[in-house]
Amino acid sequence: MTENNITMSVEEIKTDKEPLDIKEISIIHKPPFINKKTQPMYRSKKERQEEVKNIILQLSKANLNTSFEPIKKLYVLFKKYINESKKIYVNIPFPEIKRIISGVLPIEKSEKVAMGLINN
Repeated sequence: MTENNITMSVEEIKTDKEPLDIKEISIIHKPPFINKKTQPMYRSKKERQEEVKNIILQLSKANLNTSFEPIKKLYVLFKKYINESKKIYVNIPFPEIKRIISGVLPIEKSEKVAMGLINN
């Protein structure tokens, strides 16, 4: 097997072209997709209302309504989530059924809304 060694002398590298200007170099080496931060996409008020509506629908299917104090507390958090547009972490003890209401209500679209009843 033979090895291919590529060597060039300084004379071979020299060209008759003038060196590039610094501005030209920066334009050449800066692709358009580098150094651009993507802006997070936030849920609109209507989208937050829809997320809460889906959770309330699931709660009503499980016969969990505002007759329970923990559900009332959860509704207060729902109202805050919809009106203030802030990410809310839910952790409400539910001693009547020996569970904890746990979840997250994010405002960014890249995150999923999650809510559940966890064993106590």
